[in-house]
Amino acid sequence: MPGHAAAVRAAVCADSAPASLDSKTELAKQLAAYELAMLRVPDGTEVTVQPLDEDRLGYYSAASRQIVLSRSVLESGTAQETMNTIAHEAFHVQQAYVVENIDWDDAATQAAYYDQARRWLRNDQNGYVSGEEDILGYYFQPVEIDARAYAAEETERLQGLIDKELQKET
Repeated sequence: MPGHAAAVRAAVCADSAPASLDSKTELAKQLAAYELAMLRVPDGTEVTVQPLDEDRLGYYSAASRQIVLSRSVLESGTAQETMNTIAHEAFHVQQAYVVENIDWDDAATQAAYYDQARRWLRNDQNGYVSGEEDILGYYFQPVEIDARAYAAEETERLQGLIDKELQKET
């Protein structure tokens, strides 16, 4: 996919020499744009960095179409934590896009192919559970299970690309 080299360079740079918060923010935005393109989400999602509670690495707000990353993760987190958080939140953008854009009245959406999307829809209809209100409910809801799985797999894939890029430099 076009742009993967820039995303890999962004991730490689995240663990290299100390960088300013502004440069780390720009790299995070590049990686988020790459992830959203990989997930085939149309442009329009803003990525910002804000101070968040210590245990919150980031979140996606569907209402404002915004991924918010924790300032502390960018300041002192590892490249893997940053990549994982970006991939996790980008997947939430994709989940919201899928749920919003499927014609749920179409009989074809009852096919097994749509099972995962239907789970996300039901999760949305039943109400998203925040970690502050119920940590286990948050952890085990379908949108979070799937976002964690995607982020883990994607972070591993990106790390493999980074390792290849670093080997070229040596």
